Amino acid sequence: MAVKAIIVAGGHGSRLFPLTNHTHKTLLPLFGKPLIDYALATIRQAGIRDITIIGNKFIDKIKTMILKRP
Repeated sequence: MAVKAIIVAGGHGSRLFPLTNHTHKTLLPLFGKPLIDYALATIRQAGIRDITIIGNKFIDKIKTMILKRP
């Protein structure tokens, strides 16, 4: 049986405003990397390759960032 992962990256990020006014909270840097990279790395280390990300109006920015990565 194949294991799949879902990352829920929705929400408005209102508690992080004004940092989230122009980008998604998962794209904010933490120690030089976007926050979502840590979740993706953990999922990939577990051997899961089928990953779905549920997002909001910034989903295109998340997609662009992920597609730029090796």
